[in-house]
Amino acid sequence: MINVIFVALGGALGSVVRYLSYSYVNSLSKDNGNAFLARIVNLFPGAFPFATFFVNVFGSILAGFIYYFVIRNFENFFCKKKI
Repeated sequence: MINVIFVALGGALGSVVRYLSYSYVNSLSKDNGNAFLARIVNLFPGAFPFATFFVNVFGSILAGFIYYFVIRNFENFFCKKKI
């Protein structure tokens, strides 16, 4: 049952972060600032879902770093000894 709670918490946290990231990238398309990301988003307005693309790429990179950190630091913790 604790696994279900952890999955639910992870899903809730992930959906909130995805929404905030998506809102930020969408706000760049309305902003006329000089940010590099804003220039990319405004390059083809409405032709490509840049917000979804950036959220997915950033999320994949973040998941890779988290996975690497967990495997590197907790590898011996999760390994079971053979008898």
